[in-house]
Amino acid sequence: MRIDPGENEMNHVAIIEDEIETARHYRDQLCAYLRQRGRRAEIDLYPHGRALLENFKHQYDLLLMDIQMDELDGIETSRLIRKQDPDVCLIFITSMEQFAIQGYQVEAFRYLLKPLETEELFGVLDKAFARIDKAAPQRILIRTLEGETQIDVAQITYAEICQRQLWIHCGQQLYRCNMTLNRFEELLNCADFFRCHEGYLINMNHVRRFGRQEVILSGTIAIPVSRTKKNDFLAAFARHVGARQNV
Repeated sequence: MRIDPGENEMNHVAIIEDEIETARHYRDQLCAYLRQRGRRAEIDLYPHGRALLENFKHQYDLLLMDIQMDELDGIETSRLIRKQDPDVCLIFITSMEQFAIQGYQVEAFRYLLKPLETEELFGVLDKAFARIDKAAPQRILIRTLEGETQIDVAQITYAEICQRQLWIHCGQQLYRCNMTLNRFEELLNCADFFRCHEGYLINMNHVRRFGRQEVILSGTIAIPVSRTKKNDFLAAFARHVGARQNV
């Protein structure tokens, strides 16, 4: 089965605010939001930007940050954070309107003014988590010969039928299961994959080059392309490359 982003996902959030009571209030609001939306998150509190930088984790999905702080202000903290993680979702919560332009210069997702109403915060959090979910890896739940496991779709290089089993290749990792290739293709339901041969399904993101009757994937893996599929494959790969360039 395909697992929707955000479903049973543990997000990681940091609140950076020098007024401890205000930080706790934001934490309580965030916890109420998570309960209402059926989400889960680990929440860390930091009293200033320097404390965040000293303990910064790349797995943070969301930062809720004040701007005016004694040790290191929010704008400078964000500039330093962006050097480590250009993708983390950043929301400024401050009483100072004049910092709005600087906030967007560090690619802040939103700039909110105190005092903050719960309804306004929840609306912004909905949009923030929608963006986070969209960027999250797409996963599928597969029953392998060893038991159920979750597989990151992007890590799948190719799948093949071997020894009357479905073999799913993810780099150096191999998953084996009792499933037809047709069923696996339906389960993926992803335009990144192409059935280049009766017994092979490839992830076009891992294509490195191709010849007359084969395609070379990451790790110099050669996969046959049937004659009847060649023209369809070339057309599909051209669309795939075009779609990636337009993102």
